Amino acid sequence: MPVLKIQDLQSKELFPGFMARIACLDQMMFSHWTIEKGSDLPDHHHVHEQISILIKGKFLFTLEGVEHLIEPGMVVMIPSEAVHSGYAVEECSIIDVFCPVREDYRKLMEE
Repeated sequence: MPVLKIQDLQSKELFPGFMARIACLDQMMFSHWTIEKGSDLPDHHHVHEQISILIKGKFLFTLEGVEHLIEPGMVVMIPSEAVHSGYAVEECSIIDVFCPVREDYRKLMEE
């Protein structure tokens, strides 16, 4: 389906405090996250390129060891294999776009 409502997508907690709604094309993935205040995502990296857009809240984002306080309307560009992490300073809503598709996320959504 080419047009979706985010609230109609299945919601699932993929990490503690991180609720995801995901939609995929063949080569690209969209994810909408609702993140509880105080939730922490540890350092990680992946082959996927990622663009993150903060819709609501404040999120402390660390990219390659440099901290950035992200506020609504800000965009983070994450290259392949870049080490990054984050902490929800406030309750947050974030949109992520991944290329290629995160098969690990798709699998977690199906479990």
